[in-house]
Amino acid sequence: FQPPPPRRTVFFYLMTITLCITALAALIHRYNPYLMLVFCASKERAIALSDWLYGEGFNVDVLHGDMSQAKRRTVMENFRKAKLQILVASDIAARGLDVEGITQVVNYDIPHDADWYVHRIGRTGRAGNEGMAITFYTADETRWLQNLEQKLNITLERQNLAGETVRRTMKPV
Repeated sequence: FQPPPPRRTVFFYLMTITLCITALAALIHRYNPYLMLVFCASKERAIALSDWLYGEGFNVDVLHGDMSQAKRRTVMENFRKAKLQILVASDIAARGLDVEGITQVVNYDIPHDADWYVHRIGRTGRAGNEGMAITFYTADETRWLQNLEQKLNITLERQNLAGETVRRTMKPV
């Protein structure tokens, strides 16, 4: 059984990692999420992003594979009880994560595998609730986006930070 997809999947085209950080902060301000889950490809990236968001005044914590079981339990309890608005997680740590009420999932790093993508976005839009899945990617990562579309046989909506749909362009042959 696969959870139903969220009601809306959005892609933002981002050119640099610095813009990704700024864009994430802008999206948090725009959507004021009840619970936001941000996926990163590595523990180091998750820690750095969580530290930056915390420094910007956001109610955030991190979840990664090297945490003690007690610390992991505390973080998850705080997230489940909405004492924590944003959870930044590495892929390994987030496997099997089941939390009700996640309003946004952000793929800070685009997954290279379709199964990981489905797993990540399946954390939002559950039980008939609305959810939003946002994936950041750079120009160099376009191939991963195209890989997801091909493997899942879908066309994903691309938007800019203003929320406007980005028109697809075809490469000359």
